Amino acid sequence: MRINMPVTSNEYIMPDHEMLVSKTDVKGVITYCDKEFVAVSGYGEDELLGQPHNLIRHPDMPTQAFEDMWRELKAGKPWTGHVKNRRKNGDFYWVLANVTPISEGGHLMGYMSVRTKPSRDDVVACESAYRLFREGQAKGLAIKAGKVVKEGRLTRLNFWKNWSIRTRLLGLLGFLSVLLVGVGGLGLYGLQTTVAAMDETFEHEVVPIAKLNNATWLAQRNRVIILDAIVNPSPENIQKRVAEYASNQAQVAEIKGSILQSLPEVDKPAAEGLFAAYDELSKGGYDPAIEALRGNNIKEAIRVAKEQISPLNEPVKTYVTYLTGFFTVSAEAAYLEKEKQYEEIRTISITAVSMGVVLALTFGLLLLGGLLRSLRVAGKHSDEIAQGIYGTEIAIEREDEVGAVLQSMRVMQIRQGVEMTVARRRAEESLRIKIALDSVSSNVTVSDKDNALIYMNRAGKRMFETMEPQLRAKFSNFSSGKLIGGKLSEFFEDEALKVAYRAKLDSNRIFDTIMAGRIMRLETNPVYDESGEYLGRVTQWEDRTLEVAVEHEIERIVSSAVKGNLADRIGIEGKEGFFRQVAMGINSLLDTNAAVMDDAGRMLEALAQGDLTESIRNEYEGTFGRLKDNANATAAQLTEIISRIKEAAETINTASKEIATGNTDLSQRTEEQASSLEETASSMEQLTSTVKQNADNARQANQLAAGASDIAVRGGEVVGQ
Repeated sequence: MRINMPVTSNEYIMPDHEMLVSKTDVKGVITYCDKEFVAVSGYGEDELLGQPHNLIRHPDMPTQAFEDMWRELKAGKPWTGHVKNRRKNGDFYWVLANVTPISEGGHLMGYMSVRTKPSRDDVVACESAYRLFREGQAKGLAIKAGKVVKEGRLTRLNFWKNWSIRTRLLGLLGFLSVLLVGVGGLGLYGLQTTVAAMDETFEHEVVPIAKLNNATWLAQRNRVIILDAIVNPSPENIQKRVAEYASNQAQVAEIKGSILQSLPEVDKPAAEGLFAAYDELSKGGYDPAIEALRGNNIKEAIRVAKEQISPLNEPVKTYVTYLTGFFTVSAEAAYLEKEKQYEEIRTISITAVSMGVVLALTFGLLLLGGLLRSLRVAGKHSDEIAQGIYGTEIAIEREDEVGAVLQSMRVMQIRQGVEMTVARRRAEESLRIKIALDSVSSNVTVSDKDNALIYMNRAGKRMFETMEPQLRAKFSNFSSGKLIGGKLSEFFEDEALKVAYRAKLDSNRIFDTIMAGRIMRLETNPVYDESGEYLGRVTQWEDRTLEVAVEHEIERIVSSAVKGNLADRIGIEGKEGFFRQVAMGINSLLDTNAAVMDDAGRMLEALAQGDLTESIRNEYEGTFGRLKDNANATAAQLTEIISRIKEAAETINTASKEIATGNTDLSQRTEEQASSLEETASSMEQLTSTVKQNADNARQANQLAAGASDIAVRGGEVVGQ
């Protein structure tokens, strides 16, 4: 046996009403586990899948428990028992495990286990019993079908419990058959005697009373018929009542003959007196009234009813009262006589039956007690399963047909519990998804594989309710409240879109169309289940009417702005949400740009006119703020430069005046110098002539010097050697 270590003494208590579900293959390898099982075990899902289920086995569990479990499972039976499991960190937790084989088509496919929180008393008892098995001190104890039992007592009980219901019933039926044959012979004699007596009483007492009552009723009915014809004297009603009266009279005559023939001679005078009185009533009252009605003489009929029918009816009533009492007394006397005979026969029968019943009950109660108790348990568990309660343990203490039913019920309980748990969790997930879809602002619809609408969120309902007047004008059968189950493609105006939208999807598709005067965009996606089967589609409906209108307005505004026109704005009326914010934002941007351009233009215009006092005073941020600061700084710098230029000009003006005065004095001096220069020029001419002569003399001297080698030049002077 696998020993998982380490372990701690810390117990993890399972939450109430929680179910842990796992599945394994035929070798016990985990193939599925729900998130609750993953959370309680402490392992990750990837650490559990593909691993042997004994990964979570705690070393405190005795081997006998798992041997018993596998013995039951291999026999095709479910197994229920208390198990101590180990968490990944070494802590432990107790569960009430329900394990059942999973078969498909008669072939074993694996095993399914459902665990619930056990009671604390069961945990304490199992902890103590399992310790005895681990320590080898469980003498006379065994684990059978998940329970700790004493083997000797179990064997003795199985001697009776292992009998099939068929065997038990055949034995009981055989005994009862013998008993019934004896009692039946006795009863047959008593029955024949009683029947003969009852026939006599019936013919002589009951039948005449019944016929007499019927005749009396017909007599009174004739009176009612006449009164009804008087009250409602229409020809049709009179004709109907006359015919009914004739029928009643015929029946009374028939009853009269029957009674007078069957009555004993001693009873005939009273009966003859009754019918004689009735004949007088008919001839003196009913017949005249009917004749008057036939002649439509209502007054005569009323008179006959008052004056003749009522008096003549009294003798009839007297005879009826007398005969009823007479026959009643006669019947009671006959009944008492027959009752005495019945008491004698009953005493004999009861004595015989009682002796057999005592014996039959002894055997029958043993059978029925266990059978009914098991059936009540089965009924209780059936009710619990029907109510969605799957955590109750189904105890199987019989090996007969009832035990087989309980085993099947346990398998059903486990499998249905798992399926319902999975279905409930999926339903909860679906509900959360539905709530989420109902909460989103997007318009969402879901259609099945036949393109029939099966879901629409609240936003979608509001959208179609809004478009209903326009759609109904084009499609008379459109109703926003009756869309579920129908096909939305029937209300598309574009025939090509109808065909495309009805087709089976294999990828995302986007359709743009005009619907009820609105520009709609349909983004639809196919839906497939885990096996790849096409289930339908989910479509998101986007009303782009306002968006497209805003796009056109923005395009117009941008085009105007590019041309330098910043006066146009986007209209705010009729816009909500994002589009209203966009419109307000663009208008605000244009307002800011226009203000900046106006301030900059005003300032430049002032600068062009030489006014350096203008500046931008409005507050701006970012680039516009830097533009404001730079423009104002430029104006200030220009003001400072112009001031400096002005100061320099004034200085230059003063210097120019001084230079002009100096130039006048210089001009006078220049004239004087010019005169002197003329004289100097004359002297220079003379000097030039002298220089030329000297030059000629120098050339001659150089020629003379070339031939004289004893002449040297030193320090610029000519010296002889």
